[in-house]
Amino acid sequence: MTDIKNISKILIPLITFALIVLVGIAITEGFSKSLRDSTTTDGAIVVATLGAVNTSTSISTTYPFAQTLTSCISGANVTTTTSNSWCYQESANVSTACGGLDTGSYNWTGIFDAGFLATNALDGDWSSYAKRVSFVPAIYINYSKPTNALNTSLWQVADQKGVINLSIPKTCWDYNNSKLYFKINLTYVGGVSDYIHWFCLNSSGYVLLRNSSYDIYSGVNEEAMWWNITSSTTSSNSTDATNMFSFVTGDIVNEGVGTIALNDNGSALVGEELNCTITYLADTDESDAAELFITGMTVFATFMGVIVLALIGMIIISLFKNKF
Repeated sequence: MTDIKNISKILIPLITFALIVLVGIAITEGFSKSLRDSTTTDGAIVVATLGAVNTSTSISTTYPFAQTLTSCISGANVTTTTSNSWCYQESANVSTACGGLDTGSYNWTGIFDAGFLATNALDGDWSSYAKRVSFVPAIYINYSKPTNALNTSLWQVADQKGVINLSIPKTCWDYNNSKLYFKINLTYVGGVSDYIHWFCLNSSGYVLLRNSSYDIYSGVNEEAMWWNITSSTTSSNSTDATNMFSFVTGDIVNEGVGTIALNDNGSALVGEELNCTITYLADTDESDAAELFITGMTVFATFMGVIVLALIGMIIISLFKNKF
């Protein structure tokens, strides 16, 4: 029994000391790495932007396990040029290559002459025309505004007094974000004259844009849109200078430290600032340390179990010896 007590006095402090050392190593190795690289996941490929790099000297990166220099771009000056162009759209429901949309529509009310139907004013033939029979037939037109169309766009109209481009009041342009609404009235006023009224729609109603008087039963020839469309062209004088740099990954001693250096072919860039990015693997040592901690604890628990069982066995054997 005395032997067991003596063994226990020796083993228990040793086991306790070993436990403290093992736990300390695991915590230090695992959690210090977790704090250092807590924003990445095990084995993930991460892109880090280094920002402005002055090429007069080499730079060191402290990202963990840096692998590849992805890019270095010299000169990020961007120039934007804006220009306007005119786009002709003959029909509200037929798209055009320059930007006209096909989501407009036509409608009409009243009675038109059988030989001069309302469709004559909408068929793209500027020599044919529509002529009334009833007192005030009307033609309704809506166009969809192309992307980047300006309110300086024009409504081109034609009647038997000629072709004219009508400016569109801002109130009509702003009435709807995506549509323009027009109306043509063929009005009989008595005697031997007719009026052709050209309107656009705003929030208060129809606004008169043109009023033409004609001989009785004169007609409407055609209408179309001239869209004034603005466009922007962006250009950059940036240069891909990636092949002018070398990237060296840090070794085991300088863990996670890489160096970017300018090659001989990049001598013209000395003193310039560039935007560089690197791709690296996340800190896998963090997970390795965690695995080491778990493995160590498993081995230690197994060892402790064996020791405890051995001590219990020795105590039982000693009790039997003393009893018998």
